[in-house]
Amino acid sequence: MGPVRVGNAAGTQRQHDVYGHVLAAASHCYHHMDMESAAPQAVLNRLADLAARRWHRPDDSIWEVRGRRAHHTYSHLMCWLAIDRAVDLAAHGALAGDSARWAAQRDAARQAILERAWDPILGAFTGTLGGGDVDAAALVAPLIGFLPPDDPRCRSTRRVVTDRLGDNGLLHRYCHDDGLGGRDAAFLLCTLWLADTHTVGGRPRPRRGAARACAGHRQRPRTARGGGRPGHGRPAGQLPAGTHPSRGHRERAPAGRRAVTRTRPPTDPQPEVA
Repeated sequence: MGPVRVGNAAGTQRQHDVYGHVLAAASHCYHHMDMESAAPQAVLNRLADLAARRWHRPDDSIWEVRGRRAHHTYSHLMCWLAIDRAVDLAAHGALAGDSARWAAQRDAARQAILERAWDPILGAFTGTLGGGDVDAAALVAPLIGFLPPDDPRCRSTRRVVTDRLGDNGLLHRYCHDDGLGGRDAAFLLCTLWLADTHTVGGRPRPRRGAARACAGHRQRPRTARGGGRPGHGRPAGQLPAGTHPSRGHRERAPAGRRAVTRTRPPTDPQPEVA
């Protein structure tokens, strides 16, 4: 499952983190949703079942890297989040799925992440299970409730990510080859994750510093530096393909009918800055 369907090479990729985003939103908003309707329950039950079945399978990650699929820590974390929130919804009577099986898979996912994603030598959660790569997406562990903010592993991961991926107050996503060519620029979403870890950890001064770094770059997209091919730089803060609202155009409607918005056919997309 992924946000892209056509017009992008990521259309054939699997991105398991999507389950976590949807179930977390449902858990947060279920008091304001029509949970009596069969449609939302059926969809959420289906997504919870998929997360419970697929959390241990490799995917292409939130960053849509090219090459072989891997067991990305962020994807495993978000599947854990999806199943955990499904169990929470079931406990409140909002879902009617197999909560016992969900709970068992949630605990199995947690154990796998703690045992295989934590690198005691590096002192951080790695980008892939059993790997030695540093990925800013590992910062979300305390933000989704996987571990408490004051857990030594979360604090150490934040230090390592900042040391390895920091760039003038901003963060890069990773430093490994992603198969896309060029050198990745700093990414605003990662810096906001960093600010959030300071917030939940009760560290207002570093949080303000990270937030100011984002604010100072919000209107200044930068192309990749060093090693990039001409025309292949990626701007700071560009979100993964498919996360931006689609560009549409208003069509003239016949008299008495409301105009509708239709998405333009895929063309060469212009890079956007988050």
